[in-house]
Amino acid sequence: MKKTSFLLIVLVALLLAAPALAKEHEPTGDQIVIRCPPDVPECTGTQAYSANTAFYISHGWTDMYPRLVPGHLKFELEVDGVNAEPTYVEYTRDPDPEYPQWFLNRVYFFNFPEGMTPGTYTFEGHWIMPCKFVLPECEDPMAETDWVHSTFNITFY
Repeated sequence: MKKTSFLLIVLVALLLAAPALAKEHEPTGDQIVIRCPPDVPECTGTQAYSANTAFYISHGWTDMYPRLVPGHLKFELEVDGVNAEPTYVEYTRDPDPEYPQWFLNRVYFFNFPEGMTPGTYTFEGHWIMPCKFVLPECEDPMAETDWVHSTFNITFY
């Protein structure tokens, strides 16, 4: 009886510790990029990727001036018209020797550890910022504006 109780306690302890041992904030598989070229506000594209194979999408904002950061800039991902929740968001900062402030980075990671079943899916990326930074004359300067919008049809084979 003591041996059974001891084994049961060890098993429960291992089950509780296993999630803590998993690596958090780490992308799964290869990255699929759905970004527009620089200075192109809207783009479309097609890609192909192996079905049922892990991948991740990560996009966001880099080298931002600190005055833009506090909750004003974000990235959203839609898959077939449904908003996807980021797996995690990575916040970092980089110094610039020629500029007295830090540049801030906010990158959103969307992990797809099981991949996608065979078929074609539409992935849309939305780089969102307040209207006042995009359109000088807008009624609500803080209204969210789709600054860059990409649409990629990805076929999983």
